[in-house]
Amino acid sequence: MSSPELSSSSKPRVPYRKPRADIYTVLLALALVAVLIGLTFLALEMDMYMWEFKGGPTASLQRPMAVAMADLSQPVLGRLSEIHGSLPPIL
Repeated sequence: MSSPELSSSSKPRVPYRKPRADIYTVLLALALVAVLIGLTFLALEMDMYMWEFKGGPTASLQRPMAVAMADLSQPVLGRLSEIHGSLPPIL
């Protein structure tokens, strides 16, 4: 048998009070509205391009062999003197 003090019917029930919306709830709702507006404008922009995704321009770091070899044939200090003017001699 259960004791009377452990019975659930003897405990007083506290009514649950729903929390009120504060400023953070309003800011959360505003952020949701802003994201939905952004998605709407993105969909309108993509509709102009008929939802086709094309690759962007490709960038290549490869240089023609003649240019690469010409850079290697010139001494480093010679190139620096062209850029910065006259450099003091290295002993």
